[in-house]
Amino acid sequence: MSLTSLSVLSLTKAADHYSRLEEIIENLVPKTVKITIFPLLCKRGFITDWNITKFISDQIMELDLGDCNITDTALEKICICKNLQVLNLNSTKGHRTSISSEGLQKVFNSCPNLLQVHLRRCSEVDDDCVMTLAQNCGRLEVLNLHGCEKVGGVGLIGLATNSKYLECLDLTRTQVNEDSILLFANSKNKTLIKELNLSHCPGPTDHAVHMLLQNCPKLKMLMLHSCPNVTGQSRELISQQTNSNNRGFKQITWTINF
Repeated sequence: MSLTSLSVLSLTKAADHYSRLEEIIENLVPKTVKITIFPLLCKRGFITDWNITKFISDQIMELDLGDCNITDTALEKICICKNLQVLNLNSTKGHRTSISSEGLQKVFNSCPNLLQVHLRRCSEVDDDCVMTLAQNCGRLEVLNLHGCEKVGGVGLIGLATNSKYLECLDLTRTQVNEDSILLFANSKNKTLIKELNLSHCPGPTDHAVHMLLQNCPKLKMLMLHSCPNVTGQSRELISQQTNSNNRGFKQITWTINF
């Protein structure tokens, strides 16, 4: 076994037994090793409001806290990560209510280099939160707002106005309306969008679907499950688009109401 393999194995074992080695890892392990073991502890759900300061640093570029039980206290400590590019707070177990819109806004104001933000089922995320993200993180490429039911048209308008590099957007189970979707489809910042999920939203209509397909030339994946205002007309339009050009759709899925 190589030295590198032994090192990885040792760190993995240390992460697995963190509860027994907590004091040693937090207080005696060198900073460089802490940086390496930090993602392993995150994936195992061991990072909390109280120990995150032992591992966090301005060198961190990716942070996956989806399995960790944290609050705004931890978010405040994340604000030192000026080079952070990927932030994953997706809730893996039900809705996450322990972090607030205000707490996230502090992070977005402090971490302007974010490229990917994942907030699935973070139920306190609202339009103000999305607007702050859009206005401060101009290089944003991927945003997951699945299940953020306080997000509506204002948040999408903020993205349409500010997020010119956005490629992937998940708005499943949000409250975006038709007007905001039309504004997004007609904005200058929709040209790079490749993946868009509007499932279980009230906003998509046949007209909105038409404008998205017409004005978003790079759109390859469009999900419209259980959208009450999407009818068979959209199905026919999607079929025409698929057959009449070489866009190469990867995934176009929908359900319609009769």
